[in-house]
Amino acid sequence: MEFSYAVILDVALIVLVVLTMFRYKKRGFIAGIIDLVGNLVSLCFAWVFSGKVSPAVFDNFFKSGLITKTANTIQRQGGVNLESILQDLSGFLPQSFIDEIVSSAQGLFDSNAPDVAQSIVENVIAPLIVPVITVAVFFVTYAVCKLLVTFLVAMLENVNRIPLVGGVNQLLGLVTGLIAGVINAILVLCLLWAVIAITGNNLPVLNEAALSGSYFFGLFFDWNPFL
Repeated sequence: MEFSYAVILDVALIVLVVLTMFRYKKRGFIAGIIDLVGNLVSLCFAWVFSGKVSPAVFDNFFKSGLITKTANTIQRQGGVNLESILQDLSGFLPQSFIDEIVSSAQGLFDSNAPDVAQSIVENVIAPLIVPVITVAVFFVTYAVCKLLVTFLVAMLENVNRIPLVGGVNQLLGLVTGLIAGVINAILVLCLLWAVIAITGNNLPVLNEAALSGSYFFGLFFDWNPFL
């Protein structure tokens, strides 16, 4: 039987959840719950921090170059053509995003204003690129926070050796692992979406078409917190 990449992804995510459950069972409830709470705190901090920092990253490192690129495109075309302007950026923007913004913003900048290139960058391109920056900053911040949590959890794993609580401790750890496994699966889906967005949906395996049949990727794409 030939499996599609979408089916393989769904199976891999289920395996990830199961493996996480057994890892938390071995770790135990007390260490596991601290790890889980630490993960949640890390996720919340990374989410808030990335949301606040990513617009500044765009303004300082991308905005000027994109304004210049957009202005040159407008000058070369002799007018504003949003589809062509965004197509020039398709190397790191998914085609679905380009199609959506073109359909919603066509004719929005059909003026002779001298700052039309800046307006396009601020109102059309920025909302598409900032989410990609946000997810990159999110993962870097989460990784740093997660490292600190790991050191704390490592000091608490010996509690599983206490005879009176060890068995219950591990059973509750299994339940905690289910929650942690779901979180890990969501993080994997976030990473896959980031790769698809950054590569412009052009990779042979990691693209929307290849993963469109995935149940879990479909759920995440509809709920995507970075858009």
